[in-house]
Formats: sequence, C-alpha cells, structure tokens
Amino acid sequence: MTIVFNNVGFEWPDGQQIFKSINFSLETKIYGLIGPNGVGKTTLANLLLGDLDPTSGTISKGSEVVHIFHQKETPPEISLSEYLMETNAFEESLLLSFLKNLSLEQTCSSLSGGEWARVRLVKTAASGASFIILDEPTNHMDREGRDVIQEFLNFFNGGVLIISHDREILERVDKIIELSNQGLSLFSGGWGEYSIWRERERDKLGHDLEEAKKRKAASIEERQEKVEKQQKRLAQGKKMGNSGSLPRILAGGRKRRAQQTMGDIDKNTMERLNEAVNDAWDAFQKLKVDPVMFANLPQVEIPQGKLIVEARDFNFHFDGQEDLWSNDLSFTFHGPARLAITGANGSGKSTLLQLFLGKNLPGEKRGSLGFGSVEVGLIDQHYSVLNHDESVFDNVRSVTQMSDKDLRNALAMFLFQGERVSQKVSELSGGEKLRASLAKVLLSEPVPQVLIMDEPTNNLDMPNIEFLESLLLEFNGALIVVSHDHVFLENLDLTGIIDLS
Repeated sequence: MTIVFNNVGFEWPDGQQIFKSINFSLETKIYGLIGPNGVGKTTLANLLLGDLDPTSGTISKGSEVVHIFHQKETPPEISLSEYLMETNAFEESLLLSFLKNLSLEQTCSSLSGGEWARVRLVKTAASGASFIILDEPTNHMDREGRDVIQEFLNFFNGGVLIISHDREILERVDKIIELSNQGLSLFSGGWGEYSIWRERERDKLGHDLEEAKKRKAASIEERQEKVEKQQKRLAQGKKMGNSGSLPRILAGGRKRRAQQTMGDIDKNTMERLNEAVNDAWDAFQKLKVDPVMFANLPQVEIPQGKLIVEARDFNFHFDGQEDLWSNDLSFTFHGPARLAITGANGSGKSTLLQLFLGKNLPGEKRGSLGFGSVEVGLIDQHYSVLNHDESVFDNVRSVTQMSDKDLRNALAMFLFQGERVSQKVSELSGGEKLRASLAKVLLSEPVPQVLIMDEPTNNLDMPNIEFLESLLLEFNGALIVVSHDHVFLENLDLTGIIDLS
C-alpha cells in the first residue's frame, strides 16, 4: 500500500496558501501528524480523504480506501448489531473478536466511552478501509478509551495516520509527520526520538540566526569605521589644498583618488553588509515558528499551613440514584498543594469540581466538602469563566484595573494581538478559548490562590501544552487539575492525587 503526495499545493479561494509543493508517501505504517493549531493538519487530512482537491500537484491513492475516525460521535439508540449491519464486520471474525465481551444486542447508548470507541473502530475498519485517519482519538477519553486506541493500533493491519497532541500515543507511531511554517518534514521513530531531534534543530537554527545577526552588526560597524576614516582623509586633503601647502595639480589628484577610494569602500562594505543581511534573513526564514504563549505569572503567597480544600466522609447522589462514589471521600490539603483528580469517564470528576465550588446540583450531599478561605480561579471544559457574547478584551477588562494599553500588552502574551483582542469569544476555536480563559483568570484582581483546570490540554497544540506545563510549574499557588493526559500530569510535579475510580 502506498499513497503518494507529489508537489501538492493547496490554497483557499481567498488566496490563503496552506501548502506549497509538499512531497511524501504513506505506506502500511502508523504515522503521527503534528504541528501548531492552524498550520493545516485538518486540510491535509481532507486532501487525503478526497474531501478537498489540491490546487496544484497530484495525490495518487491507487485502489486504497481511506476512512476517518472522528473525535466525537453521539451513540444512537440502536443495537450494536444494527449499527454494524452496513459493514462487513460480521464476515471478519478478527474484527468481532475486538468487541470482546460486548453483546451485539446492547444499545450503543448504553456503552461506556471506551466500549463505544471500540465499536466505532470496528465499524471504521470493517468499512473496507486500508488506511484510517484517527482525528485526536484520545481527546476526552479516559484510561479505558486510551487503552482501546493503543490496542487497535496493534490490531489493525492497514496504514494509520494519527492527528494528535497526545505524547503517549505519539510514542507508538513508526514515523512522525511535522507540519510547520517551513512545510512538511518526515521523521522516523516516535515522540521521544522526534523531540530530541526537534530540540537540536531549533537550537541550531537559533544559533545560525544569532551568528548571522553578529555578522550583520560587524559589517555595519566595519563600514562605519572605514567611512569615517576616509572622510577624515578627505577633510585633511581639502584643508591642505585650501592652505596652498600642496600644488593645485597634486591636490586635485589626491582628491580624485580619495573620492575613488571612498567609492570602493562604499561598494565593498555595502556588498559585505548586504551579504550579512541576506544571511540573517535566510536564517530567520528557516526558523520553524511555533506560536507559543509567554505569559508572566503573578506571584501568589500561600502559607504552608493554610487550608486549601477538605473533605470529611463526603458523598453525593443525584435524585433517584445511588451514591456517586462507593467509598466516602476524606482528604485534607494545605498550602501550595499540586493535586490531580483522576478516574474513568463517569466517575464524578467534574461533579466533584462543581461541588467544591458550592454549585447547587439536583441531589443530596452527605458529610462536608469545601475550600478554605482562598481565592479560587476555575477553567473548565466549557470555558464558563468567559462571557461568550463579549470580546476577549472586554472579558478581561471586567476583572482588572490595568490601563487599556497595559491590558493589550498583557493579552499579546496570550497570543491575542491587534484586532484579535476585539474578536467575540463565540467566534474563537477551542484552543483560543482556553487561552482567553487563562488570560481572564491569571490577569484578574485579586489573583487566584488556587487554580483549577479541567482537561486543559484537549484543545492545545504541542508547543502550547509544553508551555502550559512550564507555566503551571512556575505557579506558586495551589493547583487542582483534572486530566487523562498522564504525561501532562507527570510533568506537573504533583504532591497529591484524588483517585475517584
């Protein structure tokens, strides 16, 4: 199996160019497709699917059939048997074995997140696909669902393209395809090998740019020195000619030679300067630019002994249902604690966050639960801290006393610049809404002493996931994070885990 992109280019009708002359081939391997948000990953997938046609070049797929496994699909109120009826899954015992202990008479809506992913993957594989695109397959998935995706990669014998920012699943691929402002690059190995190469490449390109800048500065200085020295000679010759100490014919010859020398200096030094400027520009052009937030965190003071959050024999049940947790919750955390709340989908992580914050839910509480006397900032999956009908600027303006100029400068650190600050929140992408939420919470007055984040990496590209990790490591307040991204949690220097599974 081989799919070949030959000098493929694509631009939208408004002239926005996404690709230019990209060349690569896909075989029966597992590929990971990575790159900053907006660089064209979805466009590349749509070209591969045939939903878009290249504006230049060709894509040769032969008889290969490409299907996509979308990030989300609402389970219908029909049985698994009915859902799979349109495919040849029933003719392939290997595919049915992937369903394990599931009954074909179960309704799709009764399945857990991992079970529903298992059924959808079987349907995708049974639809005749020899190549499958997995679009952010682990977003919103718990451990069970993530394990299903890993199992499928071992199970499926065709080619796979995984569009993902999940470093755990990217470690499983055979090759990584990187899309950047420089185009497309292909690397052998998984995320670990790629990240080492990426760091070395970025260091080298940065070094090349710095060296080119130094050569440019040295050329400017050299030209200035030579021009000043020759101007002094010209001035001295003019002075001697005016005084009559030189015969007029000698004075005239010296003046012509000095002017010729000045011209040579101008020509030679300008050539070297232009060469140095071109070197600097070439080095800059080769840089792979990752649009990354660079916010400076406000300082937060929390005494080691200050109560942050506490639960005593706490439980909750929604009206007409059983207790949410089989064992009552009891825990106490003080000072700048760094906590993760973990558990499978449906284990009550988001419900616990809402109860932490004193939300009135339709049900009954038992025991006690709550924060100490601390300022709390929440960034949830729905970005509820934002007024979606207002602009980014107006959202943050409502929580800070800084001047408009300082506010615009502060928003630039979260990648909202120029007219972008006036864009309505409802028009933003998921990643942009997360950045706007971070800006509103971290720029608010007073600054939160406790920062709560619910699945913060779901809509972030890799550079900004890494930035968020470093940002949260610098945050010296208390931190409570809900996430299924194990690598992300491992990098946060946690001091405690509240496991609800």
